[in-house]
Amino acid sequence: MKSNYLLALLTLIFAGCVKPAPTIFPQHTGLKILSWKGTSVAAPDDGSDSVKITYNRAGNPVRIQRIHTSTGYPHYKLQYDQQQRLTDLIEFYGTNEQIGDVFHAWHKFVHDNQNRIIRDSIYVFGFFGPHGPLPRPHSSGIDDLYSYAYDAQNRMVKMTRKMGDLNSDDITTNYHYNSQGNVYWIKVRQPNTDSLQYPNADIYPTYDHQFNPHRLHPVWQFIDRDYNNNNPFNAASYNIYGLPTSIPIDPTLGYFSYFGIIGFKTIDHIKYGY
Repeated sequence: MKSNYLLALLTLIFAGCVKPAPTIFPQHTGLKILSWKGTSVAAPDDGSDSVKITYNRAGNPVRIQRIHTSTGYPHYKLQYDQQQRLTDLIEFYGTNEQIGDVFHAWHKFVHDNQNRIIRDSIYVFGFFGPHGPLPRPHSSGIDDLYSYAYDAQNRMVKMTRKMGDLNSDDITTNYHYNSQGNVYWIKVRQPNTDSLQYPNADIYPTYDHQFNPHRLHPVWQFIDRDYNNNNPFNAASYNIYGLPTSIPIDPTLGYFSYFGIIGFKTIDHIKYGY
């Protein structure tokens, strides 16, 4: 991707439904994450911001909308086919999507025969057409291309990225899981390159012992590349279901992605419902 925020979102952590053979969690069947509040860098003076998530009748998220947007901190629109597989994710800044309005990025997804997303073609700065998003005029083609591989439990185990020039070297991210069902090692590599902008990295997350709300829906697992059983942080508070309701964010992090949304400095008052 040509923006650093997309590299961060799509490489390190920001579409059945994604349909990686959705897993059912009886103790939380039908439960959804609905909204949260906090402070973000997209708001004036890093002030108050909030996120609201809207779902369709099938229970799939169709909009992730924040109060404040700015460059690199968009809304998200998610689209599905008749089988309720996630087909498109559109990043945009306006309150409506009128014909001719410009979007920030358009993700076009391809699925395998198990309905898992295996390819993400990204077009930057196109516009809304009469029948959906369109690449920018005179575009040379795809701006970024991601491919994905999964294990027998439908967890992402490898992400491969080709940037801009699709003849460029791949950036690969491998996810290694432990017996607790959490990624203990994230290995990021680009052949022949270890630059300041795209450094090779070995990341070793640590976890709490509570239920990870990304497991409420496979779209959330895909968007944040988070298929873990537990949360890669210790929340400040949890609800009676063991789901986080307030998350302390390490100020040394350059960003923090949560359900595809970045730029929040604090996340509080996370609400769930049916």
